[in-house]
Amino acid sequence: MKRGIFLSVVIALLAGCKEAPPPAPDGYYVIDNITVTYDNPADNAPENNDPEKNVKAAIRDTMVSLKDTTFFWFEPGRVTVDNSGNRFDSDIHGDTFDLNNIQTTWTSPDSGQTVYLTTEKEGACGFFNCTLKMTLSRADHTSEKLAGMKAVSDVRAASYEAYLETQRQFYKENGFPPVPGDTIRMTENISVTLPETMAIGLKKQEDGDYVRDIGGLHIESDDDNTEIYRFRDPLSDAEGIIHLVKAPKYRWRFDEWLNQQKGIVYQEDNGAVYYNRWGKPECTYFRYDQKERRYVIIVAETADQMMMQRMYSIARSAGKNPPSEAKSNQ
Repeated sequence: MKRGIFLSVVIALLAGCKEAPPPAPDGYYVIDNITVTYDNPADNAPENNDPEKNVKAAIRDTMVSLKDTTFFWFEPGRVTVDNSGNRFDSDIHGDTFDLNNIQTTWTSPDSGQTVYLTTEKEGACGFFNCTLKMTLSRADHTSEKLAGMKAVSDVRAASYEAYLETQRQFYKENGFPPVPGDTIRMTENISVTLPETMAIGLKKQEDGDYVRDIGGLHIESDDDNTEIYRFRDPLSDAEGIIHLVKAPKYRWRFDEWLNQQKGIVYQEDNGAVYYNRWGKPECTYFRYDQKERRYVIIVAETADQMMMQRMYSIARSAGKNPPSEAKSNQ
């Protein structure tokens, strides 16, 4: 009996001696160094480093210049990256996070004083595959480099917020008048009203990959529970995408997702107009049909404010089918 107790104590002590995971970075960090390495060794050769003659060299120069304009703010489970007032954030999962949608691995050999970042290759240099490596060092309030970048960031962020406020006032004063058009039956219970010029071009996506994360839902075009339809305004850059997604209602977390976008200019219970994480103007509206256990989610993009007002009005038309007059899209 005593021997069993002794072994239990030894096992417990050994379990407590396991190496603890390294502490995550914490606080502000500036970039000391950036290297860009392309897959093709020839692209990294000195003779191909002239940005005037080589597009990959120009991309490298742009990437390296980020060290003069970008800083990081790490907090438990999250990181915010600020490039001259353009801010985006990501959750940290173990030793990885998304650096502007590129998976990035972090390591720190000295308890967070220095942090090394390494990106995955795909998409790190736009259309070209490359590995981006950064060396970060912790910065405190006495850092002149950090203070300078924060000053620029704060000025631009304040200017951007003032710009967003003018848009908020526009939507507050003008609202979203209904847009007349054809009511199209998307499913047994769900309809959308589109102007005739857009309804003519409404097309179901039958080929090509479409992947998107919206409101906690991971949407893929090749999923049997998903249908994707596209429509455009023929006279502008406006494009709308109708997502029909069968999913449990509880999986939808719109507010949480919306707060991760860059700037909200209009919000209501079932939708919003905002600037997405990449700074592009966008709107989203959704409804849930309990009978079909299906979401209809309409996302539209356009750079024109008047057109955005119109596109969001169209998105808000998503609802239950009226009696027999709705046209069928099936």
